Amino acid sequence: MAQDLDGRTLKQVALDMTRSIETGTPTGVKMDQETGLLFSPSHFTWMDTNFPAGSPRQGYPVEIQALWHNALTFLEIIDPGSGWGRKADQVRLSIESLFWNEAQGYFSDCLQGDGPARKALPDDALRPNQLLLFTLGVMPPGEKARKTVETCLELLVPGGFEVWPTGNWPCRCRWFTTKSAQ
Repeated sequence: MAQDLDGRTLKQVALDMTRSIETGTPTGVKMDQETGLLFSPSHFTWMDTNFPAGSPRQGYPVEIQALWHNALTFLEIIDPGSGWGRKADQVRLSIESLFWNEAQGYFSDCLQGDGPARKALPDDALRPNQLLLFTLGVMPPGEKARKTVETCLELLVPGGFEVWPTGNWPCRCRWFTTKSAQ
């Protein structure tokens, strides 16, 4: 973290990048001050294509929040006592309160909208993106994890996941591992 990168350390680059995201980048990525969640413009996640728009998800995609929480947790390790841990806790609490769909037994895929996270509308499409909440340690093991994993089992296909379960999208799109795609 102390390596010189053209006059700045890797630690300083990471801190500068995070502070830029907090206040807003020229591309529109910014942190919602009330919830700590990251707003992502349309076409900024792995699911958003520019042509044609396969799944425009402007707002607060769940996998971006999991990665953001992970980044804040890492910053607390490399820059202890600077408040990054409190921000990570705020993000975790916001994810749990705004994304959890008790009736469905899983986390919403995205909070869609272009304003504050609390005013965004949940997109309750069942997608495997929410599993990053558990693999990255954002959500602890427990009942919500069990329900989510059980619900996501319907997405499993040989060698991967369906991104849209049958009936929710006009095509069956799948993630495959390299081995299964051969």
